[in-house]
Amino acid sequence: MKNITTLDILKTLPFEEAFKSNLLDNFEKFSPDQQYAIEDIIWDTYDSLCRLKIEENVELAMQKAKDKQEVLDQGFYDRIKQQTEKELEDNFTIAVASADLSETRDALQDIIKTNSSKKN
Repeated sequence: MKNITTLDILKTLPFEEAFKSNLLDNFEKFSPDQQYAIEDIIWDTYDSLCRLKIEENVELAMQKAKDKQEVLDQGFYDRIKQQTEKELEDNFTIAVASADLSETRDALQDIIKTNSSKKN
């Protein structure tokens, strides 16, 4: 997979545009501790979404195998993982309608609030 930055991931996550813009515009203004916390949350979220996409692709491939359109062999999981990584890289859009990112958004908002109150 190509080198992806935290800000690249943030741009693709399904947050409200105003919230996303606020984070992107102010990221460099946050303290190193806040930046680290934001990066940690973003990468954990990205990792979770990637795992969900792999699981989805495995389920689809299992259905294809049931219909004799996919081979269940030793390389099955590696093929699915590579296919998923390629999809994520090609599209670099993660659309998980059922994902609840409210906890992630709340954690990021807490960091932003901490930064705002330090300025006052």
